[in-house]
Amino acid sequence: MSIVLTSRDGQECPSYTNVSKKPLTKSADMAETPTQSNSQIEAASSQPSEQLERGTYEIIRNRLKAHGGELLNRLEQLNEERREVFGSIPTQLISTQRVTTEYNCTAQDIAPVGKFFIFGYNVHMGLKAVTALADVFTVYQFGDDGLFHQAPLDLIQSGTFEQDFFQLYKYYKDTRFIKFHHIGPHLY
Repeated sequence: MSIVLTSRDGQECPSYTNVSKKPLTKSADMAETPTQSNSQIEAASSQPSEQLERGTYEIIRNRLKAHGGELLNRLEQLNEERREVFGSIPTQLISTQRVTTEYNCTAQDIAPVGKFFIFGYNVHMGLKAVTALADVFTVYQFGDDGLFHQAPLDLIQSGTFEQDFFQLYKYYKDTRFIKFHHIGPHLY
């Protein structure tokens, strides 16, 4: 069905096909602006939200930096007051040394006992059937010259400890030394 529209002043408008039999009108916006696809509309609407999100992220980041700086200043001030009240002993590295063992090993822990230090480590023994106390622990004495000197295992050799040690390594195939543990005056 074809309909011819005329304006009030009598001029003829372009013809339209009316399927729904409702009168059609042509607006000025439709004639001048091409139709936009849904993706173009979504892209245009997402640009402001991305900018907003980026701006929000930067605002939060700047606030966190400011709060972090303030917290660091307050912590330094508190630490300075603590030093004034309780005193402070600065820690510094005096020297470094290499501690050698009989076998290649993976060091696990060290425990001070007076002027002695007990080193614990794990060694892959291969064909050795029995793991001895000296295969896992070594005792060193810190000398007056500032060096470590190997000392005998007398510090840790006791009947009960040695028996428990041998049973652990004999009956549990995957036994490994992990770390020393202090409970009160005892070292485990």
